[in-house]
Amino acid sequence: MSENKTTDEELFAYDMRNVDFYINDFLLYYDIKRYKQGIETIDDFLGDFFIRKCMWSTPASIKSTVTSIKKFYKCMLDHQNIKKDDYGKLCYLIKEKYGHLAVHLFILQ
Repeated sequence: MSENKTTDEELFAYDMRNVDFYINDFLLYYDIKRYKQGIETIDDFLGDFFIRKCMWSTPASIKSTVTSIKKFYKCMLDHQNIKKDDYGKLCYLIKEKYGHLAVHLFILQ
């Protein structure tokens, strides 16, 4: 195995850190919402909070955070903790907003 390859454990830990930040620093502290309600405010997190509060905010970090959050909500869907429509709404909101975020962040740099 090459030294540059990320192991599944490392990827899982990275996703967990991203989701932990989203849930504990944004949903439960800043916005005071449960994860099910977080779907409604995903654009507030990605388009405002993440850019303002995270010094490491780059188009690449936004993309990886989006991926981690989608994995989390997909897991919640698979375990029937959210509805399929809610997951679809999340994916739609991310798709619609993400292109704008990357351009917006690029302009700010």
